[in-house]
Amino acid sequence: MGRYIILGESIASDVSPDNYRGIYRSHAYPHLSIQENERMMELCIKYLDIAGANSAWDNGVKLEDFSMNDLKILADFHKRYINPQFEIIYYDYVESCPNGMEFIGIDIAGEGGHSIIGGGFFVNNSEPEDNNHYYISKGLSQYFLSKLNKYGLFFEREVVDICLGILKEWEFLFPGWLEKLSWRKFYLYIMK
Repeated sequence: MGRYIILGESIASDVSPDNYRGIYRSHAYPHLSIQENERMMELCIKYLDIAGANSAWDNGVKLEDFSMNDLKILADFHKRYINPQFEIIYYDYVESCPNGMEFIGIDIAGEGGHSIIGGGFFVNNSEPEDNNHYYISKGLSQYFLSKLNKYGLFFEREVVDICLGILKEWEFLFPGWLEKLSWRKFYLYIMK
């Protein structure tokens, strides 16, 4: 079963696509402006207690633990007073669009939410003499970047499967270059 999460700006904005709206973004947090508002502080602490109590794969909340109304209030406060990029995201590991949500794409992330797209895997700033996999990496980057949609995410399921297959082989081809993680698909939805 999927979860709702409040996300803001990209954690790695210097290497993620400009339009990236995936899973590797800042979370709602008790910012100074929240600390001055008792109701928001209560909501934020409750949200973080529930969202953080899950495993690294399952950050976020279920509606039986945290109401949609409270999610909207907390997200709106973050959007208004902290950063306009904050929004409610619903994610799942299978396609399962809840009512009132719109599918925006698929992200690939490892445990803890480190995204291949948002973490800059497809951005290669190195020069050919810096490493022996430059040309392979550059070709893959050009291919996969061309497959991103307007949200900086994959839209085609086949492309995601190809990317996951390459990630499985990458450690074998270039040991130690890519952090060895279990990669998963995250189907992402936003409020309509």
